Amino acid sequence: STETPAAAVSTIQSWINAQFGSKETNACLVLNEVDASTWNSSSGSAYRAWLVNTMSALNTAGYKNIILYAENSLATKSTAITWQSIAQYANIGDECYIDGPTAVAANFSVSKLQSVYQASYDAWTNTSSGAGVPAAKVFLCEHVSVNQYASSNYWGADGVSGTQWEQTIEARDLAIHNIGFGGFIGYAWDKDAQATGNPTTDLANQIAYEKAY
Repeated sequence: STETPAAAVSTIQSWINAQFGSKETNACLVLNEVDASTWNSSSGSAYRAWLVNTMSALNTAGYKNIILYAENSLATKSTAITWQSIAQYANIGDECYIDGPTAVAANFSVSKLQSVYQASYDAWTNTSSGAGVPAAKVFLCEHVSVNQYASSNYWGADGVSGTQWEQTIEARDLAIHNIGFGGFIGYAWDKDAQATGNPTTDLANQIAYEKAY
């Protein structure tokens, strides 16, 4: 946020040009992510205004399919005006992650997982107690990396077996589908820390997870 909105747009466009050769304004532009610590800091008001102005500037530059990732803890009534302003120019990418061990502990219960996503959806969309963002502008984001277990993790496979990970993906997707999110976006499909080192096996596993999805 040390850049002006115009400078931020230029930085983003320069990166896109370097990666793809030209401005891909018709494609989805996924921005990772709203900085929660800055949002909640003493400079939060200025940061929030900068986010609105930057999303507006990107929209003016031709980016009509923006998905701005944000922690669902930021979906509050106190900042509803900011979120509603951002939603004029961008979709909100709701970072609501359920990892493999959590799904296993819930016995892959769609209703139990759905209650987690529903609470996040309500926080973003509720006009009386939440951020009041239109449902069509809220995209559920899930983490699908095949990562190793770590006690601090709350995303991805997080050490569960391949079969359990397939069941987790299926249960999560059914739960998400039952709620009125405007869209879905998956994150880190390419992360495979549990790879065996055998390319044929690893490819087959990744395809199985995509089929589960």
